[in-house]
Amino acid sequence: MFHKIERMLFPDGGKTENQKNDVDIVFNASKYNCILITSDGGSKRQPGGILGNRKKLGALGIRVLTDEEAVELVESEIKKRDEIYRNIASHTGQKLPWWVGKD
Repeated sequence: MFHKIERMLFPDGGKTENQKNDVDIVFNASKYNCILITSDGGSKRQPGGILGNRKKLGALGIRVLTDEEAVELVESEIKKRDEIYRNIASHTGQKLPWWVGKD
C-alpha cells in the first residue's frame, strides 16, 4: 500500500523529505482507516499533492478532505445525531438530552 500511494503522489518516487512525509501521512491515514484532512496540493500553484490526487487515493479507500469539508461533515453528522434523538424523544415521550442542538 505504501508503494501504491507513493506512485500515485509521486510517479518518480518520493525524493525529498517533504514528499516522503506526505507518503507517510497518507499511508497512516489508510492504515488506521482515518479521514485525512489537509490543504496540501490541489491548487493552481500546486496541482498535485495529496488533494490533487484525492480521487486516485479514494480508489484505494483513502478519504481526503479540506478543513472546510471536514467541518461540513462534522456539522452534518451532528445534525443527523440530533435528529435521531429528537425522533426518539417524540416517539417515547422521553426528554431530549441536554446536548441536542448545543453543538
